[in-house]
Amino acid sequence: MSASLPPNVSIPDDILTRPREERIQLAIAAIRGSGTKPNGDPWYSARQAEQHFGVPRTSLGRRLQGM
Repeated sequence: MSASLPPNVSIPDDILTRPREERIQLAIAAIRGSGTKPNGDPWYSARQAEQHFGVPRTSLGRRLQGM
C-alpha cells in the first residue's frame, strides 16, 4: 500500500479477491472506525479507501451519506 494508514485501520491481504459488496462494507467500516480530525473529517478518507479496497469513491460517498 502506498499511503500510510491510521493505526486503527487494517486491510486484509486478500482484499482484492473478495466480492465488491464485501469490499465496500469493509471500506465503510474502515472510514467510520478511523475517527475524526478536529475539523470533523475522517482520518481515513474515501479517496484512500478507494485505492486500498478497489471500490469506487462515488459508491462509498453515497453509502456514507445514507443513500
